[in-house]
Order: sequence, then C-alpha cells, then structure tokens
Amino acid sequence: MAHTADVGERPPGDRLIWLVSAGLATAGALLWWRGLALPGGGDPHLWWPGVALLFALSERFAVHLPFGRDTHSLTFSMAPLVLGLFFLDADELVLAAVLGMLLTQAVIYRNPPIKLAFNAASIFLQATVAVAVFSAVIEATGVTAGDLGPVTWLAALAAAVAADLLGNLALFVIIAIRQGEWDTAELGRTLAIAAVGTVVVTDLALLTALVMVREPQGMVLL
Repeated sequence: MAHTADVGERPPGDRLIWLVSAGLATAGALLWWRGLALPGGGDPHLWWPGVALLFALSERFAVHLPFGRDTHSLTFSMAPLVLGLFFLDADELVLAAVLGMLLTQAVIYRNPPIKLAFNAASIFLQATVAVAVFSAVIEATGVTAGDLGPVTWLAALAAAVAADLLGNLALFVIIAIRQGEWDTAELGRTLAIAAVGTVVVTDLALLTALVMVREPQGMVLL
C-alpha cells in the first residue's frame, strides 16, 4: 500500500490517469457498498485518528533501499493497515488509510490534484481489498480475529500482499502511461522486491499486535 505515484504537473496522458483513478475508486466503492466488515475487532480498540496519523507518518518517512543501480522505496503503511485489521472497524480502517495518505500528500508534499486523486483512489481500493481478503480467510477457516494465531497471521499477510500487489500494479500503469512504454520485466522485479518488504513489515506489525494483546507493557521495547 503505500505506493504513491510520482506524476508530473501536465505531461501527456492526464486523461488516461484520471480514468485509471476513477476506475480504482469505483472498484473500491463497489466493495465498500457491498458491506465490508471485519470479524470482530480485537481488544484494545484503537482510536482511528491515531491510526490515520500512523498512515501519514508511514508515507512521510520511507526507507530507500539500494538494489543494484536502482533504489526501491519501502514505506511502512502495511503496519497500520495490519493493526487496523485487528483493532478497528472496517469503515474506520478505510477512512484512516485515505485520510492519513491525504494528510501527507496534500499538506506536506502539496501534490497536484491529479496525483492526489490517483493516490487516494489507489489506497482506497487497497484498504477495501485488504479488509475483504482478511475477512474471507477468517470466515473460511472458522477462527476469530482475536485469536492472533497462525491462521490470523496468514490472513493478515494475504491481505497485506493483495493490497500491496494492487498498489504496485496501479502505479505501474500510471508510469507506463507517462513513459509511453510497458516494461513488464521491470514490473516483475518490482513486485518481487515489494513483496519481500511487505512480508517484513507485516511480520513487525503482527509482532506489535501480539505484544499489545498479550503483554501490553512490552510496547516500551518496540
């Protein structure tokens, strides 16, 4: 999730980018309209504006990792997403994700409307898909989200990977539109690198969730 487009001010392809943004937003809205629900938010129930702030901070402070001659930006937005899957209602999580991203992109970076629209639509769809995947796995296995066991770990990982995959694919489309070429080889490489980062960040978030539930005083060590 946390993949934001670096689109320019007025290059060619703006109309297509607006159409892509509308498509992402429509898909997210359809999922939301059908009724998203998380399987029983755990205890403690987090304050959603605080989670929105975590999303904003994760967008602001990215880690730039070298891979050969290139660098890959790793953000930690999957961490608040995973925590939200366990400790927020579905609507609260989606709202926190979108508002947190907008706080950073609009207030700090002051990005143009076309970039704000794409990033808001992308993260909206990513959050709704994450909720849908997490809920589907939990429901199919018959466990409860509050168990915080191996099944819920896998459910959270599946949700995070699905959201990250969508974010990267959407960003690839935007970059391809801007550059006028579709570098599918680079797409595979990017998805592989991003998946590794998503697994690492999700694991850290799951560890945080376990500490919050079982040994809250241990939060001082994280």
